Amino acid sequence: MTQEFDEKFDGNRRMRAAHDVTAIASLADEIQRTFEHGSSQALENVGSRSLTLACQHLLETNRLAAAEHAIRRLHAALPSLRYAETLTRVFDCKPVGPAPLLEFAEDRELDVQVVRRPNCDAALVVFCGMSNRAGLPVAVVHRWLGRLPVSIIYLRDFREIAGGVGFPSLGPDRATSVEGLKQLTSDIGARRIYTYGNSAGAFPALHYGLNVGARAVLCMAGPTTLTREFNEDMPTFGKTLSRGPAEVPEYAVDMRPLYAAAENPPKVLFVYGTGFPRDRRWAENMGGLPSVQLVPIEGLAEHNVVVPSITSGIFPGLLSRFIALGED
Repeated sequence: MTQEFDEKFDGNRRMRAAHDVTAIASLADEIQRTFEHGSSQALENVGSRSLTLACQHLLETNRLAAAEHAIRRLHAALPSLRYAETLTRVFDCKPVGPAPLLEFAEDRELDVQVVRRPNCDAALVVFCGMSNRAGLPVAVVHRWLGRLPVSIIYLRDFREIAGGVGFPSLGPDRATSVEGLKQLTSDIGARRIYTYGNSAGAFPALHYGLNVGARAVLCMAGPTTLTREFNEDMPTFGKTLSRGPAEVPEYAVDMRPLYAAAENPPKVLFVYGTGFPRDRRWAENMGGLPSVQLVPIEGLAEHNVVVPSITSGIFPGLLSRFIALGED
């Protein structure tokens, strides 16, 4: 393996996107085949960029064992490559939880996926962030979420407006999506609803959580307000703070006064890195409310708090604390 990117993947990303997807999928398939036969041939003489994308493809197509094998090999060959180093540390962490792991095969073409736990009266609604991940590929984070005593509903916003225009499989707009989510949780027998969001998914976790009567919300960093006044002096948070509010101005609200005015708002755990100013400001915007508990990770200067929560060992405890909030 070499550190140089394959020449065939150089050039304009947009113009070569279709070629990249096909080539990367083929490489991922070859890694899967050689892994099943106990070989590492597919990993030889391939550039780090190609291997990284192929590993990501394996993760996103639920082939975790082959992905882990390739990522560990990549890390051994290139210990300074952050992607491989980070995921190797994640794979070194053994997922734990109070319930058996729910079987799950991610389908990234679906905006709504339901993973039902038999004889369970609780549902966890997961709002994915940008790129429709949950801080990591959903299949990876599911190794922890899938061990909670809940059914799980994974939501992906392909329009990347933080749920501002709803989810087509639930309804044609946000109002009908809220009602559709209520009906869906009822259909699977959930009397207790939890919502979870990371990054751009934090805002809809708060917003939909309030509107569907969730017991508790877990935010793994992300916006708590989409108002221009609050965010105008901060770097633009992707499309969430630019295109989204422009297209759906009535969604560009501040969740603090809504939670403050609610008679029985969800209980909120909000995790953030103290060394990341934007996330700290969003978190502190909710601070002081009776229903909100801030969970600062001291000194962390990253937006993605899911990975350090897992690798530091605090993620299972956060999830247990979160579920307990909804049982009170």
